[in-house]
Amino acid sequence: MYLKEYDSESGLLVAVCNKDLVGKRTIKCALDNEFIEEASVIFIGGVPHAQMLKL
Repeated sequence: MYLKEYDSESGLLVAVCNKDLVGKRTIKCALDNEFIEEASVIFIGGVPHAQMLKL
């Protein structure tokens, strides 16, 4: 498992596990910082998820 925290301008921390983003705060921060697009967010059991890939 890969876990890292990022400080963002919004003051939130993003936990990244195998590049899967999970949870409202994490997804909001990723969207706010343009790491992902809103169209890539899916909901599983009411919880937002997204994947991020850096090329």
